[in-house]
Amino acid sequence: MRYLGGKHRQGPKIAEHIAHAWCGQRDYFEPFCGAMGAAYRVVQAMQRTKDVLPTFHLSDGNEALVTMWRAVLQGWEPPDSISEDEYNALREEQDPANPVTAFAGFGSAFGAHWFSTYARGGDGRDFATQAKMSILRKAKVLKTVERLDIVHRSFETVQPEGAIVYLDPPYAGKSNGYPVEFDYDGFWAYARMLAETNLVCITEFQAPADFPAVYSWGDTVQRHVGDRKGDGTIAEQIFVPQAQFDLWRMDEHIHTTARPQTPHRVRHEQPSAAVSGGEQLQPGPRTPMGGGGWGIVR
Repeated sequence: MRYLGGKHRQGPKIAEHIAHAWCGQRDYFEPFCGAMGAAYRVVQAMQRTKDVLPTFHLSDGNEALVTMWRAVLQGWEPPDSISEDEYNALREEQDPANPVTAFAGFGSAFGAHWFSTYARGGDGRDFATQAKMSILRKAKVLKTVERLDIVHRSFETVQPEGAIVYLDPPYAGKSNGYPVEFDYDGFWAYARMLAETNLVCITEFQAPADFPAVYSWGDTVQRHVGDRKGDGTIAEQIFVPQAQFDLWRMDEHIHTTARPQTPHRVRHEQPSAAVSGGEQLQPGPRTPMGGGGWGIVR
C-alpha cells in the first residue's frame, strides 16, 4: 500500500540492522508501524537468524490504520477497487472503526496523503488492487509471528525496557501530508529516554548531535520535496544513540560524516532466550485511547 513515509525501499536495510543488533533476546517495539513496510521485513530478517522470534509490539497513532491491520490479520480482505464516489463518502465519514477507511484514505489518495484528492492513474493503474496486494503480502508474513500485538496508541505511551525499538517519526520539514502536528522536540526527548534501557534506532533525514548515523541511503532515495539535488547533502539515514553506535554498526561503508571516526564494532555473543510457543492471538479490549488490541491466549 502506498503510504506517506512508507519503507518499501528502505525496509530491507532497516531490518538488516535490527536483526544484527537484536541478538535473539529482546522483544521488538515499533510505535510508528504505519504501512508495516519495516515490520514485515524485520520478521523476515529475524527468521533468517534461526532464533525464536520475539514478541512484536506494533502500534500507531492512526486508529483507522490500526483497525485495518487488525481486520486483515483476522482474515478480512480489502476491496479490489474504490470508486471516486465511495472514496468521497469514506472521506466524509472517516469512521475509524471501518477497516476500509484507512485502506482508501492512504491507498486511493493522491500521493498517499491522508484523504487528499482521489488518485487517478493516467496509465490505467489500479491503485486499490496494488494496495490490496501489498497489504496481503505483508499480512502473510506478520501472521507467522506467534506473539504479536497491534494497538492504537500515541508513541510516547510506549515505554518498554530491555527491548529493541524502531522509531519512524514523520520526517521534520517533509511531512505536510500528515493529518496532525508533530512535536519533534518531544520526540527526541522520548528517544533519549528509551535509549537508557533499550536499543533504539531511528530513520530520519536529520538528527541531534547525540544521534549519529550508522547508515545512509545517500542520494538513492530522493522522493521528498526539496531533495532533488542528488548531491547527497540531504538523505534518509538510520540514526542511533551515541552510546549504542558500536552495537548497531555493521561492516560496511557509511556515506555520512555524522559519525565517530573508525569506531570499533562490538558483537555480543549471547545465548538465545527460551520462549514458549503455541499462543494464539485474539482481539483484545478497547484501550483508553479508543483503539483495540490483540491479546495472547496461553
